[in-house]
Amino acid sequence: MKKLAIIGSGIAGLGCAYFLHKLFDITIFEKNSYIGGHTNTIDVEEGNARVAFDTGFMVFNHDTYPNLTRLFKELNIPTRPTDMSISVQNTDRGVEWCGSSLNQVFGQRKNVLSVKFWKMLNDLMRFSKQAEIDVNNSDFQNMTVAEYAAHHNYGPDLLDLYLIPMASAVWSMPPSATKSFPISTLLRFFYNHRFNSGLSGHLQWFTVEGGARTYVKEITKLLDSEVRISSAAEKVIRKEAKVSVYANGVEEQFDVVIMASHADETLKLLDAPTQLEEKLLKPFRYQSNLTQIHSDDTVM
Repeated sequence: MKKLAIIGSGIAGLGCAYFLHKLFDITIFEKNSYIGGHTNTIDVEEGNARVAFDTGFMVFNHDTYPNLTRLFKELNIPTRPTDMSISVQNTDRGVEWCGSSLNQVFGQRKNVLSVKFWKMLNDLMRFSKQAEIDVNNSDFQNMTVAEYAAHHNYGPDLLDLYLIPMASAVWSMPPSATKSFPISTLLRFFYNHRFNSGLSGHLQWFTVEGGARTYVKEITKLLDSEVRISSAAEKVIRKEAKVSVYANGVEEQFDVVIMASHADETLKLLDAPTQLEEKLLKPFRYQSNLTQIHSDDTVM
């Protein structure tokens, strides 16, 4: 049986391991002291019960996650429908609104009489229609979110009360970085996930019962692969017939290596990356984020 190394034990690595474990002798290299990648389920107290709470991977849908849906079905992972609405609170402006229903759009009743709020809603409807047209327009390929808003003459409130909060939530980035975010990426994501379709056209989202750790446990239980935690790959070198993986100062040879790591990490690991690999992997940017888990309903 041929030897396969998988770099990374996130859902990409575990998914590959599950579907290939009967065809290869697999070794998984994981730099962290745990497996699962972005999966992070914690238990929180709610009354007298403990509730599984996901802080990493949280939701998926059947349309844009076909392979994950297939994996969950094969593993009989229990899932349930969940909500995926937007709720915005701008404390500097004293404005709040939620997009799940007309009643909650005007959850702050004062906004019914606010000309600025109605202007924002009008711009939001204009944006939703225009975004469906512009998603395939190459003219906007190198334009930022702020430049796109100015191009279509959207008011600042559309940025402050919709586009910036949405992009910040989706890509886990600070609001200050959102205005310079590429609009083409945002338009494509909104289109694929039907964010421009109104309340009735949204996708149905699902979450894993018991938290995302459920599928990590189920996959690792079924695998007969060797999983090495706290074992960061240091370099991957392609040779004539084999691929060498260096980890903890030791070289091992494999027939095939799957890079299930972040793009920037993958590029650093590859010895002598090809021109195409550099072109594909180099544009991805990452940053660290601090996340706070709280139960303060005044900011929820």
